[in-house]
Amino acid sequence: ALWREDSVDWVKSMGNEFYGLVEMGVFVLGLTKAQLLEHGVDIDRKPPVPIGEYYECKFDENGELAKRKTRHAIQGHPGNMTKCIHYFATFSATPRESTSRILQALCVHLNLIRCSFDITKAYCWADLPEKERIALTYPTAFKEVHPATGEILYLLQMKNLYGSPPAGRHFSKQRNKTLLEKFSQGDWSNIGTRMDPCLFLIKRAYKDSAGTIAVLRGWMLAHVDDCDLVCEGQKSQMTSWLYARTSGNVK
Repeated sequence: ALWREDSVDWVKSMGNEFYGLVEMGVFVLGLTKAQLLEHGVDIDRKPPVPIGEYYECKFDENGELAKRKTRHAIQGHPGNMTKCIHYFATFSATPRESTSRILQALCVHLNLIRCSFDITKAYCWADLPEKERIALTYPTAFKEVHPATGEILYLLQMKNLYGSPPAGRHFSKQRNKTLLEKFSQGDWSNIGTRMDPCLFLIKRAYKDSAGTIAVLRGWMLAHVDDCDLVCEGQKSQMTSWLYARTSGNVK
């Protein structure tokens, strides 16, 4: 990609991805081995893990090139990361197939409105537990050394990132915590279901045109960072409420 005529666009894409992660606080830059130890990360016991660079061309509905996308992800295969050293539990719940079918049946039977959204830069919103913070080697194009000693510098991972074995678990825990908090304030209430931990019943009380209190319900199923919702009321009404409650971090 970097030897092509359009290399400038690829370089821009790489910078947007890397410094976007830095801005989100995914990692701390430019730490020596000694500084990592001050943060509780001993790279002799817990070796640094590489970050891979992955490139993709995005095309529009007409097959024309829309943009060039770079993704930085941890190369978290067993050759680089060891359970009980770099990470611990990895399980995260996924929706039951029967839940999706029931939602479709509810939608038809109750004449509900369909709505969906996804969570932008999903995995990176979750903080890492302190005991699972690890050292990362810089992506190839961004490698740094200490200006005085020439010592290799590392990244310290502070937040979740794609490619790590427990990434799905950390994200789903953060997602569920945030959904329950955001939609359990003021006129909102939110209940996570017992049999399917990816299903949420969201309600909102509001005054209708006659001035009486009414309640609208929505059933939301979270497929990792994609959320499907069937709800009462009008689509524009529910989506505007969702957008406001999540501070615009959905699309």
